[in-house]
Formats: sequence, C-alpha cells, structure tokens
Amino acid sequence: MEPIRLLTIGLPNLLEGLVSNAFVKQGPLKNVGSYENLQQFFSHGTDSDPTVVFIESSNTDDCMDVLYKFPKTSLVSMQGSGKSFDLWKLVPQKLVLGEVSPEELVSKIVP
Repeated sequence: MEPIRLLTIGLPNLLEGLVSNAFVKQGPLKNVGSYENLQQFFSHGTDSDPTVVFIESSNTDDCMDVLYKFPKTSLVSMQGSGKSFDLWKLVPQKLVLGEVSPEELVSKIVP
C-alpha cells in the first residue's frame, strides 16, 4: 500500500498531531512537510507531491495557489482553530455533447 503523503501549512502543533494520528489509522503515512505559513512553504517547497494538504486559511486565493501547484491533491482548509473544514479538489469534468450544430455547441459552452 502506498503511503498517504501529508503536507501541513499553518496548523497548530496539537491539531497537526491529531490530523497525523487520524491518517495513520487509515494506513502508512509519510509527512512530506510542515510549514508555519504559506510564504514559508512557497519559499522552501517539497520534494514530493502530497496526497493531502491541510492549510489554516479560509482565503480562496491561498487555497487555489496550493491546488494549482498540486492539482491532484486533496486540500483541506481549516478555520476557527479546527472547528470548521472545507475540502477542495480540482476535478476534470467531461460532458458528452454528441452530434450538435455550431449554435448548439456554443449554447452548451456558454449558457
């Protein structure tokens, strides 16, 4: 089984430990980085792509910056010192259009 590669950004030590322990229960875990803030992460980076990133931020731009760097990762943003979480993913979507006229094509693309 391939290990879960965990990266944390801005998590308090106690919460980081709780998150790590929760993932260890699911299988092998490899901590690929722990950073105090987003600036520290972007200045140092990581050698391997994480499976999961936890970030203490509710800022959409911060979350999107991380997702664009690691488009296959699951990003969890945290607010309120661990009281509320959001899961972010970049998910490709395919919609089968079939045989359509140019006008129908445009109407499917631009609602």
